[in-house]
Amino acid sequence: MLFANVKELYLAECQFTVLPKSIEKCHFLWRLVLDDCEELQEIKGIPPGLKELSALNCKSLTSSCKRKLLNQELHEYGNTRFCLPRAKIPEWFDHQCSAGLSTSFWFRNKFPAIVLCVVSPLTWVDDIRHRVRVTINGITFLRTHGLKTRTSRAKMYTLNLFHMQMKNFNDNMDRALLENKWNHSEVDFGFPFLNSGIHVLKEKSSMKDIRFTNPENDANIEFTQNVEVSIQLVLPNCHKLSSCSVLVC
Repeated sequence: MLFANVKELYLAECQFTVLPKSIEKCHFLWRLVLDDCEELQEIKGIPPGLKELSALNCKSLTSSCKRKLLNQELHEYGNTRFCLPRAKIPEWFDHQCSAGLSTSFWFRNKFPAIVLCVVSPLTWVDDIRHRVRVTINGITFLRTHGLKTRTSRAKMYTLNLFHMQMKNFNDNMDRALLENKWNHSEVDFGFPFLNSGIHVLKEKSSMKDIRFTNPENDANIEFTQNVEVSIQLVLPNCHKLSSCSVLVC
């Protein structure tokens, strides 16, 4: 194959309908840009080393093609970053939330290995005002690289999926963490979204160390439930003691 050793391939604004299966032979290809290929319907093959795929404004992509590109196995182990038009957040994501500007979660110990997904009519451009920010316990960190600029702006709702890596931020996040306590984290995508989602990479992080609701509220509920159970256990014994005292009298 002529382009077997290519590492980055830019095919933006091309008028083709199918990207052939032979693209799989590009074993070194890690970035593929298909922005504004409005006639593109199918991507038949996925290169084994593909990490970044941008299909911005590829309005003709079929639903089956997008499902294949959002397969969990494809994103579970690789540090991927995909951009697809008119796609929904995959069902294998652990948590989803509706329209807003940011999404929150709580974690303990180290920052979890997660994949983030956001659906919005906007996307990132070469503008410092539109960058991912993560706030941990009130301290904000700016994502300084890792989300490359687009060749054009989005013309429709677009799904952005990417791995959250600490090395992509401007400072050491460890300084914001609380020891032996739950840490509150808020992710600001830099623009309003229709839906967002979080998936925890289970081989790297435990679900026991992440919560999508405030753990303090959960602890209060658990404490209340334990008190109620204790009262239910004590009341019958109190009744028996009362009965015995009457008999003695």
